Amino acid sequence: MSHHKTTLIVTNQDIRDISIDCLYQSNPFLEVTTKPCVIPAGKRTEVTFSFYPRQIMKYSETVTFLVNGLSTVEVVIGGQGTELRVDVVTPKKKVVNFGALQIGETCTRTVSLVNRSLAPVSFLLVAAPNAALPSGVLSINPAMEITMKPRGSHLDVQVRFAPTARVPYFSEEVMLECVGGISVPLFTIQGSCQAVGIELDTEHIPFGAVVRGAQSTRKLVMYNTGDIGARFRWDETSFSPDFSISPVEGYVATGMHVDFTITFHPAQHNRDVRYDNLICDIEDGTQLYLTLTGACIPATPTKEVLNFVCSVRSKETRSLTLHNKTGTLWTLVPVIEGEYFSGAEQLVVEPGQHRQYEVTYQPLTMTTENRKHNVDILPVTRRHWLAVQHDWVQ
Repeated sequence: MSHHKTTLIVTNQDIRDISIDCLYQSNPFLEVTTKPCVIPAGKRTEVTFSFYPRQIMKYSETVTFLVNGLSTVEVVIGGQGTELRVDVVTPKKKVVNFGALQIGETCTRTVSLVNRSLAPVSFLLVAAPNAALPSGVLSINPAMEITMKPRGSHLDVQVRFAPTARVPYFSEEVMLECVGGISVPLFTIQGSCQAVGIELDTEHIPFGAVVRGAQSTRKLVMYNTGDIGARFRWDETSFSPDFSISPVEGYVATGMHVDFTITFHPAQHNRDVRYDNLICDIEDGTQLYLTLTGACIPATPTKEVLNFVCSVRSKETRSLTLHNKTGTLWTLVPVIEGEYFSGAEQLVVEPGQHRQYEVTYQPLTMTTENRKHNVDILPVTRRHWLAVQHDWVQ
């Protein structure tokens, strides 16, 4: 509530000291600040009156002072409660819309205020706190207490929006807060800061141990939680020679995601394969980082032998049963090391299931007792070798 203070000066013009006591009891609209005191000859004291008008009307109060405990002196205190009429000069500027800015941009708007009240008004301009707005992004000047003269005085207010990070759309009222507790909405600020918000679902992918010559794949997801779509590109050469990623480049729209397939295909034995901070460049200049780890180990074969007997240029097919006792889907890419033998390039084994893998023998030359055709077969995702021996018969 707006209020006004005035001071009554009481002077002792006598040659003797006098005592004075205010008999008036403060009420909701008029408060008296004084204490009984003795005023030496030729000295004075001050009595403060605070006026808190509750209605738009004229007020008049008689304040009685008791002098030396015998005589009284009456003072009439008058005032008028008037309507608070501070407003925006141009009604259409009651909404200050900054639109959608980019990070690093700055925009300043001017709002003109007018005081049409019959009394001066002292106030602060305050924007409601908003957790979505980082500190210092939105500023209002003047920021200190303002006093506007009555009957048409003007004041220009500068509103500045300077986002340094992504800011969701906001709409905030700027309040006029008068000394005394009155709070009145003056105008509304609206705006946002659009930015690319791209992130990976993880920054580290461990592949575990993979047998040399085999491969293992993992999935990686890129999300765009921002307001703007953007292109991306991985530094493909930094994945070599043990890893590869697909796709290498592309575009991720706002609110969408991109799935990547990362393959670990080590060619040399190494129990500590580690690629730190693989870089993905984003169109807005930012970068994402990914770390890949794994191990390349030699196979520990558990041999199973299949014997084939087949005429030259004929075919014979036998099956090997592969059991997947894990809870993970197996996608096997068998590596067949030997001539005259063939099989499917890929075999999928569901968790907890088993599948038959067929091996076909088609010799083009004859064998002897001491020199048979041999082949090793290595499924990709399990350390299991299959040794096959073959005889040619006429």
